[in-house]
Amino acid sequence: MLESPEKQERKGNKMDGRIERIVLTNFMTYTHVEVLPGPHLNIVIGPNGTGKSSIVCAILLGLKTKPKVLGRGGNLTSFVKTSCPSATIEIELLNLQGKNYIIKRVIIAKDGSSKWFLNGDEKSSKEWSVVNSDRSGPGPIRIEELATKLKLQVDNLCQFLPQDRVQDFARMDHHELLINTIKCVGSDGMLEDLEQLKKFRKMELELLGDVQQLKERLGREQQLISRIQGEVDSLNQRESMEKDLTSYKQKHAWLLYGMKRTELTECIAIQISPKIVFPISNRIKDVNLAHPNWSLECLCLAQRLQLKQRVKEALQHKKQHETRIAPFEKAAQTDEQNLRRLQEQLDKEFRLVERKRQEMDKKVRDVQLIEGSLEDEKRRLNTKMKEREKLLNVITDLERGLEMLRDNLAHLQQKQEINPAELENLRAKEIEYKQVKSSHMSNVSRLKIKKMDLKHDIPALENRRLKFSDVSDQRLRKLCDPSSTNDVYKAVMSLRQNKGLFQGRVYEPIMMLINVKKSQNAIYLENVISYRDLIAFVFENADDMNLFLTKVRAEQHLCVNAIQSSCEEKVFKPEIPLDKLKPLGFHSYLSDLFTAPPAIYNYICEHYNAHKIPIGNEKAESQEVLPKGIRTFLSTDKRQDRSISKYSGEMLCRQDNLRPAKLLNISVDEEELARIDSRILEMKRALQNTDEELEQIETEVAQVDKKLEKIIQKRHELEGHEQKITQLNNRIRAKEDDIRRCRRELESEEQIKESYNITVNNLIVQLTESQNKRFLVLGELLRMYKDYKLLKFETEGARYKCYKTTNKVKEMRKKINDFQILLDTAERDLASMKTNLRELLEAAKASTDGFTPANPEFERYSALFETLPNDVVDLKSAIRETRAKLSCLGDVNPHLIQEYEQRTQQIADLNDALEGRANRNGTLMEKMHEIKGRWLPPLRELVERINSKFGECFTALKSAGEVVLDYGQDENDFEHYGLRIRVKFRSEDQLQNLNRRLQSGGERSVSTAIFMISLQGLSRVPFCCVDEINQGMDKENERLIINLLSATTNQANSAQYFLITPKILPKLEYSRNTRVLCVNNGCHLQKNLVLNLQKVLKGR
Repeated sequence: MLESPEKQERKGNKMDGRIERIVLTNFMTYTHVEVLPGPHLNIVIGPNGTGKSSIVCAILLGLKTKPKVLGRGGNLTSFVKTSCPSATIEIELLNLQGKNYIIKRVIIAKDGSSKWFLNGDEKSSKEWSVVNSDRSGPGPIRIEELATKLKLQVDNLCQFLPQDRVQDFARMDHHELLINTIKCVGSDGMLEDLEQLKKFRKMELELLGDVQQLKERLGREQQLISRIQGEVDSLNQRESMEKDLTSYKQKHAWLLYGMKRTELTECIAIQISPKIVFPISNRIKDVNLAHPNWSLECLCLAQRLQLKQRVKEALQHKKQHETRIAPFEKAAQTDEQNLRRLQEQLDKEFRLVERKRQEMDKKVRDVQLIEGSLEDEKRRLNTKMKEREKLLNVITDLERGLEMLRDNLAHLQQKQEINPAELENLRAKEIEYKQVKSSHMSNVSRLKIKKMDLKHDIPALENRRLKFSDVSDQRLRKLCDPSSTNDVYKAVMSLRQNKGLFQGRVYEPIMMLINVKKSQNAIYLENVISYRDLIAFVFENADDMNLFLTKVRAEQHLCVNAIQSSCEEKVFKPEIPLDKLKPLGFHSYLSDLFTAPPAIYNYICEHYNAHKIPIGNEKAESQEVLPKGIRTFLSTDKRQDRSISKYSGEMLCRQDNLRPAKLLNISVDEEELARIDSRILEMKRALQNTDEELEQIETEVAQVDKKLEKIIQKRHELEGHEQKITQLNNRIRAKEDDIRRCRRELESEEQIKESYNITVNNLIVQLTESQNKRFLVLGELLRMYKDYKLLKFETEGARYKCYKTTNKVKEMRKKINDFQILLDTAERDLASMKTNLRELLEAAKASTDGFTPANPEFERYSALFETLPNDVVDLKSAIRETRAKLSCLGDVNPHLIQEYEQRTQQIADLNDALEGRANRNGTLMEKMHEIKGRWLPPLRELVERINSKFGECFTALKSAGEVVLDYGQDENDFEHYGLRIRVKFRSEDQLQNLNRRLQSGGERSVSTAIFMISLQGLSRVPFCCVDEINQGMDKENERLIINLLSATTNQANSAQYFLITPKILPKLEYSRNTRVLCVNNGCHLQKNLVLNLQKVLKGR
């Protein structure tokens, strides 16, 4: 519980947002506490671990600050007291215009969520708003707006400096320091002006960049214009030449058309034949081509006359051949008819010969079939004679066997008959012994199954015991995991292969040989023994260790550790008996939780004091005072280390969460191992008993088998005599039946031969008739084949005659076709000339926009044509010359003129854009100079006031320091504006920037404290807070800092101030406005630790 005076009336420092009250419930170390700070300096003191910094955390979290700002992680659940469902923070802020703001935050431990309340009403964290008490003012505002209104900048290190972020102050760059200083002590609008200046500066740089880009583009466009100017001139010259070339082509087209028209007119006038005389089109006649200035010098009259002569000759020859071919065609037709008649007779005769030949083949097949039947009858006779001989032999053998059976039967019937009573008695004894044997065999089967189960279960248990106890291999497999230290695995393999090289005993890594008695305790060992030692090899002999390291490091290039430890039996006894610690929640020492070889056990106890580290539960974790000898202890999930401060002599406590076990959690459970061994022993005894019982039963079964064998043998002898007589009678009857069957099947030799002769005689008669028919058919076939040959010879003669006549007709018809092709060619040439003429006319009209000399519009072409040559050859020469000139000009882009005009327009547009950018830049510079004029002078004045106060404080410390405004080389580069804190603590040094590399921790703390004191008199925020800023200061500097802080916070315009410290120097001077809040130890303080306050005060 925090002790403080009763709440005073509001007086002195009046500023909205000042903290009036803080109430914490189940928050961190507090179950319930209420803090009533004063309006000026509040010094919060108390031993380490009592909860001073918890008040700072509560202020930050209660004012909706993110947990990461505290530097303690981002999980809200860590701020809820252990085993409590939720934590509550309630902060009351001063409101001079009405009812105070009471902000309440409830943190839920289950999921880390929060509930917010304002003056008792629940609010959403996303839409949290407050109602202004002034009804004339605006409506509801958000929490961010409230923070801005009250200047609650809890994330500003110049206003709020938690213990875990003291070092972050020195990490701030000069620009961040300026921003935070302006937020803390700057006037309204100063920060907005800075942001506006940075925005205008950025716009200015962008405009300058645009202007530079526009100038570069303008230069490139002007270069391109100058480069293509010559090409544009060449293009104009080319267009003039192309117009001349077009005129030459137009006149050439009309001249060529006139020549071809004259040629066609002469060809039509020849009138070679009615077939090739075509009427002249009225459209062609109407075109007046007899222009007095046109010449037709290129007409080919000789060729046309030659064509006329060839056509006439072709007509004469065609008529002569058509007259001569008629008789030949008639004779060829007669020969073809005669040939068809003879071919039909030949085909008919061929079909008759073919049918007769097929009839002849059928007769031959009939003869062959009868001959085959004769051979089959001979083979069938031989087979029947052989079967008769075999059957006679069988009858003889059966009669001989029958006589032997009858003799045996007579011999048996002479012996004495069987006694039925004796046979029945033997059968009863046999059944009795079989029942006894069946009972024994059932027991044997049962015992064998039991033995088989035991033999199967014992190896399974032994394998389980082997796997259960062999934890070293399991841990070794973890080392060969790619995510683990693979070098250690290779070194273990090398050691196993070279164990003979070492003199003393060598131990594989500690983690493979240490055995945790209970796997859940492995977490304690892994959080005490370093990983480097867990994977280290242990040697009893120092020479062995050096040899091993040489081999694995120098030869194999493996990175492993090795230690040397004695294997002598040593006693490690705790200084404090465990019985005295049990009331405090401790149940064992670390050395009690594991077993290991003596060398490893000695090393762990000597280097880690395992016999001095107690293990406890949650009750031990909550103990604030422990016996003096306990410097380190472990609880369920925490490790606490306690040490004595060299500066103050007080106890310092550090607490860390335990890391989960990764290696040693694979251990041997001794109790389970004992149970497995006991079970294996029981099963082996059961197996031995089973073997003995099985042996006894098998002996009894052997005795029963001997007796049963004698009874069965006697019974078989008695039953065998009767069965033999019955069997002999049955065999005699069977033999007699076989003899009778064989005699019925026996056939006489005469019957077989008589049947054969009848069948053969019939087949000979059929063979004779078939041969006679075959000879008759053969004679007819020879006659018909002779007639067929004579007719075929006659047909071949007729075919040759028809062939000669047909060839003569084909030759004459070919000549007629040749003459016709010549005539057709002439007709096609004439038609081609007409088509060519039409094409030339269309081409000529197309060259003069569709006008002909008959049109009035053609006059403009006529005037142009008069200036051109009238000869086709001269025109062609002019065309070639003009084309050569055009080719010398080279290819020119037809779009070059368009590109030239576009680039000219772009140059004009770029000049306009440059002028617009210049005007905009001028306007922007005017605005920027206006804002800079109202922002920079107050800022310089503010920095000068801070520097004055900062320098005075350092002068009092007999050191030097200054705070300067730094803007680099360009005064308008507002992004680089910042504050530079420069200090020196020794007269021989120069002023140096405050940072982590140049000053010590204590020097940084002094500089930070003085800077915040310098801001205090200028502060416009409702409260400031620093947590343990005096850590690392010497007594003289700390005393001066406290005195300066007390004097500064007593001023009327000073903000409320919280100083968190674990100690206060004696004989400090306090003003009446200073309030000291003491944080005491809890109610669980040990009874034997009682402080005599009077004695302490008297000593001071």
